[in-house]
Amino acid sequence: MTVLSYGTPGSNGVALRLQPGNILAVYQGANYANSSYVLPADAWLFVSAVRGAANAWSIYENGVLKATLVVPGPDPSTKASGKYSLAGQGGSVNELGNGNFDGKLDNAQIWTVARTPTQLSTVDMLPVYANGLLGNEAGLLFYLPLTEGHGNSSAALGSGAAGTEFSNSGTFRWGQRACVPVASATSSSTSSTGTSSTGTSSTG
Repeated sequence: MTVLSYGTPGSNGVALRLQPGNILAVYQGANYANSSYVLPADAWLFVSAVRGAANAWSIYENGVLKATLVVPGPDPSTKASGKYSLAGQGGSVNELGNGNFDGKLDNAQIWTVARTPTQLSTVDMLPVYANGLLGNEAGLLFYLPLTEGHGNSSAALGSGAAGTEFSNSGTFRWGQRACVPVASATSSSTSSTGTSSTGTSSTG
């Protein structure tokens, strides 16, 4: 199931997906690789995937390195269509909550630059109401603070955001945590490196 994607998974762009057993996988165009990272159940975590050189990806949990992997194939990010999907199927339009993710989401981010472990463990983790990101940071392509709690739309920030993103499946509910984010993240890049993050908590 897709947790966060940019572009169309299986075609272009990048995505973070959960495989059976809560194994985090990174999709890059039509190619993918499973990581050794297993998303823990019933906990708010801030999980980020950062792409470096030669298609090498690093998986971080609350800013701590947990796994590394290499996804084969060329960098598809320059061919991505600009569509975003959060807990969705990554179809032909932007969508929120059109998937079967068994958990809660918060603080979704996609960057065109690689974020450092220090950034991932500090400002990136904080919700917008606790001195977190402002939404106008350099390199921040897409940011969903998800402060509304539930509904069929959410305010979207970042240089590539449309201002408001809508659900294709009716009312979508997401989690509000204290100040410790949860997450599964995707890394997207318009250059040779990139980072993305999303808040998620798996209940499965």
